[in-house]
Amino acid sequence: MAADRGGEGLPPASRSRSALGGEQAHPQHPAQVRHVGGDRAALFELPEEKSLHRSLTDVDALVTRKFAQGDYVGSLTALASVRSDVDAFFDKVLVNAEDERVRANRLALLTRLARVMNQVADISRLSA
Repeated sequence: MAADRGGEGLPPASRSRSALGGEQAHPQHPAQVRHVGGDRAALFELPEEKSLHRSLTDVDALVTRKFAQGDYVGSLTALASVRSDVDAFFDKVLVNAEDERVRANRLALLTRLARVMNQVADISRLSA
């Protein structure tokens, strides 16, 4: 069944922060403390979470490289390329799954999303 749609219409940064309990991605945030090891591909159950994991893996190094080169437009363009996977994730995946390992893995994926997005800027501060 579809995830809670309380964040529908929000930009990806806001949706991921909302799912993480309204907190910014921060080393002391409980979701990050629990997920120090990161997300694990073997625990993903749905195509949408697998796709988001794959997209983040592909875009992470690209965003970092373009930002280091001063190509800020390229960094933002790379980030924009994951938008459809983020939207699909929030449309189809219930983050707070009953299985604690699956839930923790999904929260780790969202923590990773917030980290990748915030490499360039705190995108949540941009107005919609």
